[in-house]
Amino acid sequence: MTDFFQPAYKVEGEAYWFKAETTLFGSRVKEVFVSVESSKFAFLGIVMEDKQETAKQRIETMTGTRFIPEQNLETLRTPPGSFLIQYGRQNSKLFCVKHRIYGVT
Repeated sequence: MTDFFQPAYKVEGEAYWFKAETTLFGSRVKEVFVSVESSKFAFLGIVMEDKQETAKQRIETMTGTRFIPEQNLETLRTPPGSFLIQYGRQNSKLFCVKHRIYGVT
């Protein structure tokens, strides 16, 4: 990550956080985050400057991927396992996560 971004500006929530200045799916990306090595989850995500519904519509339009509500109805999930949540009042998070299984070869 540091090859494309400056060093992480914080470590929080078992993630390294990087500032970003780019767009993805027509939304401005503010931050990129990736799991720390010691986390029991492996994940990668972004923070977009769009509310969840706007981000959902843009991603669905550009990719054809559909989001479905999770059990709590506030979290949206794609069939392959990406998640989209509201993050604060004006932003959303898009991320992929897998449970790490240590000791498996």
